[in-house]
Amino acid sequence: MAEIDILRISASLISILALIFLLAWMVRRIGWVRGGSSRPMRLVSTQSLGPRAQLAMVEVGGRCLVLGVTAHQVTLLDTLPAEQVQRADASELSPSFAGALKAVLQRGA
Repeated sequence: MAEIDILRISASLISILALIFLLAWMVRRIGWVRGGSSRPMRLVSTQSLGPRAQLAMVEVGGRCLVLGVTAHQVTLLDTLPAEQVQRADASELSPSFAGALKAVLQRGA
């Protein structure tokens, strides 16, 4: 009887630990845990210039850095005060797929 109780307790402990690790993995995978505003750096915007080149605006310590990013290097192009940068919503910058498709179809007709 004592062996059966020890096995039952061990199996329960292993099951609980496996469940905890599974839930922790799911939380990280889904992204429920995110860093707050204590992050020292924030990506404001990116603009593709080609297959391997883009412009990036990064806010760091109250300043906005304009960076040229390629496959081999990152170059500082300009530095702006963060107050000058207007934060536009991504939906305002590019039309939705449905809107873009409608515009293309209207041009073709």
